[in-house]
Amino acid sequence: MKGLEQFQFGNVYLLNKKYNLEKILEEVSTLPDLSSENQVMLQGTEENSNYHLHSTDQYDYIDSDFSELLFDIPYINSIIKELNLYRTRIMGLKPKTCLTWHRDAFRRVHIPLISDWRCLFVVEDKAIHLPADGSAYYVDTNKFHTVFNGTFNITRLHLVGSILPQIGR
Repeated sequence: MKGLEQFQFGNVYLLNKKYNLEKILEEVSTLPDLSSENQVMLQGTEENSNYHLHSTDQYDYIDSDFSELLFDIPYINSIIKELNLYRTRIMGLKPKTCLTWHRDAFRRVHIPLISDWRCLFVVEDKAIHLPADGSAYYVDTNKFHTVFNGTFNITRLHLVGSILPQIGR
């Protein structure tokens, strides 16, 4: 990915780009409610525009099939295009919860939208807080990882998109 080498912590890289968090959050506020699913898909497949279709395990899709923009959110859509993201979604993580220890088929870009110092991303044996300051992070989610939200009252919110492997890397 271009512009990576500003900062590295284990398998997490800070991209050399800042985004307007206020604009992103304004567009996120127009999207369907996250409360039942904890995520809203921003890209669908050619055949399926269901914004809750998020598990590729249950369907015959891979991340790169999710390339169709689903919402009229110009600023976020421009980020998706600029970073060449697939299967992009807004992901929420409720207070006092975590994800399972897992690894993904595709690496991901994360843009934290709402976070707290008690929200940590753990990749292999390293834990890092990703602040919600407009920064974007490339995360090697091919490695085992999890995230947890150790707050009592803040839902962690990230814009997350998959990136395709580069041939010859």
